[in-house]
Amino acid sequence: MNKYERLIKKLADEQYADGSFGRFHTMNSKLKQKIPTTQAAAWIMYENLLTRNNEICNKTCLYMERLLNDLTQWPDAWEGNKYFKPAVPLFITSSLSLFGSGDEQYKAVCNIWVNILISAFETGEYSKEKMNATSKESLVLK
Repeated sequence: MNKYERLIKKLADEQYADGSFGRFHTMNSKLKQKIPTTQAAAWIMYENLLTRNNEICNKTCLYMERLLNDLTQWPDAWEGNKYFKPAVPLFITSSLSLFGSGDEQYKAVCNIWVNILISAFETGEYSKEKMNATSKESLVLK
């Protein structure tokens, strides 16, 4: 079995039926997993040039799209920071953007990212202050 085949087997063995790899953003230390999160799995797939043409990758992308459209399915704990919950769609969209999506919610969140970046580089130089201010304005607190 070559390196690529071993990678596909590892991904297939760790992937849940819903397309996830358990938690999305934070590792579950109670489970022994080679791939600790769905976010980590997305990066592994991306780094190894998997695309949505690959069944495992596509299942993961479909899972992320479902999750983005129904945050009640968020598999991790909600962190206490008041910006965490409103930022979750940004986390999901960042991972999904590795492969692309035609999902309307994905496009809407990408527009938030674009606005944050435009603001952060408004003068041609990166401004941490502008990025932070625009991020706080963009995140609807619930």
